[in-house]
Amino acid sequence: MHKHDPQTNTWHWRFGRKGKRYFRGGFQTAEQAQHDERSFRDRLIKEEMFPGLVGSDFTFKEAVAWWMKEYAHTKKTAYIDTGRLTLAAKFFETKKLSEIRPEDIEKFLEELPSLRRQATPRLKGVSDSTRNHYRALLSAVFARLKRRRKYAGENPVLLTDARKVPKARVRWLYPQEEATLSPLVAQEPNMWAYYFMGLHTGMRVSEMMAIQVKDIDFVLNQLFIQNSKNPCSRYVAVSPKAVEFLTAAAAGKGPEDKVLPQFSYTYLREHFRALCEMAKVPDFTIHCMRHTFAQRLLSHGESIYLVSKLLGHSTVVVTQTHYGHLATQDLARTVSQIDGAFTMAPECHSSGSRMAVKWQ
Repeated sequence: MHKHDPQTNTWHWRFGRKGKRYFRGGFQTAEQAQHDERSFRDRLIKEEMFPGLVGSDFTFKEAVAWWMKEYAHTKKTAYIDTGRLTLAAKFFETKKLSEIRPEDIEKFLEELPSLRRQATPRLKGVSDSTRNHYRALLSAVFARLKRRRKYAGENPVLLTDARKVPKARVRWLYPQEEATLSPLVAQEPNMWAYYFMGLHTGMRVSEMMAIQVKDIDFVLNQLFIQNSKNPCSRYVAVSPKAVEFLTAAAAGKGPEDKVLPQFSYTYLREHFRALCEMAKVPDFTIHCMRHTFAQRLLSHGESIYLVSKLLGHSTVVVTQTHYGHLATQDLARTVSQIDGAFTMAPECHSSGSRMAVKWQ
C-alpha cells in the first residue's frame, strides 16, 4: 500500500511478503509510488521464479562492466559509449540497480555539465541533445540486462522524459565556401582523403575509417560497408572519380589493410573544425559533408528514395525528415502538369461602370 507523508509532502509504499517487510519512500506523486511498488513486487516474484537473476545485488558499476564486455564492442560508437558510461559509473558508483529511481536519472542528467568538466575541463556546456544521448544509453544498458536475464527490475529511465530538442538545421557546403575550403584541406593529404570521400560518397566518418581494401569492388564500382549504423551491412555505389581515388589509396596494401589514414574521430573532428575556421566557413562540421552529398543529389533532381539508399538510412522516412524540404524537383514536375487541366482564365472587359466577363 502507498501513503502520503504530510510532513515531507512525499509518498511512500510499504508491504510484507513471506515474513519480510519492504519499504521505500521519497516519491513526488502517488503514481510514482504505485508504479515503483508494483515493479518491486514483480521483481521479487521473478527472483523467486528465476533464482539465477542477479537482481538487487547487481551494482551499476558491475552492470557497466558487463555491458561493455558483452555488447559495447559490437557498436560503431563503442569509444563514445565507453566515455559516457564511465562518467555515469562515477556518479552512481556502487549503487544497486534496484535502488536507482527516475529521480536519480534526472539528477545525473542535470549534473552532467559539471561531471563532464571534471573529466574534460575544456568542455563548456552540455546541450539537451547530448543529455538525450546519455539517457538513451542508460536505457539501453537496463534493457540489455533485462533481455539477457541479468536484471529482474524495471527500467527507471523509461519513467523520465527526453528533452525537447528543436530540429537541427541541415548544413551543407555552398559552392563559394567549397572554393575557399578545398585549397586549405588539399594541403593536408590525410584530411583530404576524408574530405574527398565524404563529398563523393556521403558515407559516415566511422564508415570511411573502416574501409578495407577487400571491401572495394573495382568492377562494379561499389563499396561494401559492414555493420553500419542501423546496424546493417550494405553496398555503396561510388562515382568513377571516387574509384580512381580509392585505387590510388589502396595501391600496395593487403586485403585486410585500411584504405584511409587512421586517426581518432576526435582528432578528425577538431582538426577539420580548425580548417573551417581558417577558411571562414562557419557552423560546418566533418559530418556536414554527408549533408552536402545529399543536398547536391536532390538539387539535381534525384529521387529521395535513391538518395536514402545511398546514405544507408534504415527507411526513407529518415531521409524525408532531414532532407524532404530539398526534394522539390519531383513536386515541381508534378505541379506543372496542372497547366491546361482547367479552362483558361476569363477575360474581363470594362464597359463604363459595368464589368463584362468573357470566357475563352
